[in-house]
Amino acid sequence: MNEPTSFLLHRVIVAMDTYADQLLRRDHGVTFATFSFLAVAAAMPGADVTSLAQGAGMSKAAASKRIPPLVRDGYLTAEPDPHHGRRLRIVPTPRAYALVQAAGARLEAEFSDLFTLDARLDEPALRRQLETLAGVLGLPATPGDQP
Repeated sequence: MNEPTSFLLHRVIVAMDTYADQLLRRDHGVTFATFSFLAVAAAMPGADVTSLAQGAGMSKAAASKRIPPLVRDGYLTAEPDPHHGRRLRIVPTPRAYALVQAAGARLEAEFSDLFTLDARLDEPALRRQLETLAGVLGLPATPGDQP
């Protein structure tokens, strides 16, 4: 029986996310979920909570719960928006940018290394197909962009 493409894709993504989570916990002391959230924050510095939540693909409530621990840990600052009384601007710190850069480069290198394991794998072709699929789904070009 052939596995549906959607199931296979999901299993591959779960395996990659699990590997990334283990690597990030071991080498950087953060989860993949935390890294992903910080990467979105780094792509849209100064965003309000609502915009950051949309960029990260989560609810405003979920984003709001993530922010205080990241502020405490020195990854983000939450500053009052001078143009809106109750709105906060979420700004990554140099520590967050350093983590996103270093961990992101490591994850990308690890992923690229997978394509050396079998000559039938073609990273540029996969990239083109994923970009096309993302466009068909109406996803923004980068995480910080709004659909």
